[in-house]
Amino acid sequence: MERFFGFGEDYFHQYGRFETFSIEHLLMLVGCIALWILIPLSMRNRSEKAQAVFRISLACFMLFTESTWYIWYGLQHGLDVKVSLPLQLCSFALYSSVLLLFTGKQIFFELSYFLGLGGALQALITPNLEYHFLHVRWFHFTVIHFTLILVPLYFIIVQKYRITYKSLFRVMGISTGLMAFVMIMNQILGANYMFINGQPEFPSMIDIFVKIFGPWPFYIVGMLLLAFFIFIVLYLPFGERQLAAFLRERRAARKDF
Repeated sequence: MERFFGFGEDYFHQYGRFETFSIEHLLMLVGCIALWILIPLSMRNRSEKAQAVFRISLACFMLFTESTWYIWYGLQHGLDVKVSLPLQLCSFALYSSVLLLFTGKQIFFELSYFLGLGGALQALITPNLEYHFLHVRWFHFTVIHFTLILVPLYFIIVQKYRITYKSLFRVMGISTGLMAFVMIMNQILGANYMFINGQPEFPSMIDIFVKIFGPWPFYIVGMLLLAFFIFIVLYLPFGERQLAAFLRERRAARKDF
């Protein structure tokens, strides 16, 4: 049972820690990439009833997977509002994705696309993960970040959802508001969700922002700029098509004139 539910130094002493870019990590990435391709393609020609069953099942599976972390961590360590509330970026992306699967609303697609892809892809490439394959924490981390990318890919490939420039500015505004909300909650709780109330103890990209912009709260400017840059990069595949369509319409209008 220690292999599946162990906690802390006793587990690490017996099994060691998960290592970034190890064979285990690379196999995890390869498996995720394969399923990101195969699952949406396999759903393209399914009936609407099958699509609905898939979406509801996936949403319930994501919620179940998220609950495993709370149960395991709570039993092993006890839940603490300073670390256990869903106030991380991936938590907002998770619940946006679940709401998207249940409702199909465009705003949840936009949040799922920008927050999910932008955060989960980075998390999978450089995972903040210490537990190995088969452990409940490995299962939680991998499944949640895998599905955060799968959901927007499914809606793009199968349901034909699209991002516009308005989507980009909407999510930028909402993200800024979320950061302000989390900063206030951190002050109330004495917490540091999203690391926007203090620099993390372990090495991170925030170290670079501190060198460029200065210590808290100035490094938050760097975090916002990075987030906006990632959002713009994610918008480019759709922006290129929209720009091409706009130029075609302009050329057609000139010819008619």
